Amino acid sequence: MTALVKTIARAFPANSPQINILQQLLLFALAGLFVSVLLATYGVDLSPGLF
Repeated sequence: MTALVKTIARAFPANSPQINILQQLLLFALAGLFVSVLLATYGVDLSPGLF
């Protein structure tokens, strides 16, 4: 997780307030996507036998 945050931080330099806003929006969208995937897989049998 730390590597992902560092990669995103390198992609957006910290010298512009607009970039900081975009970075926060991107992180919020990624968190929403993560929660959506968790909710979509709730109750689904993801055991090795499924694959």
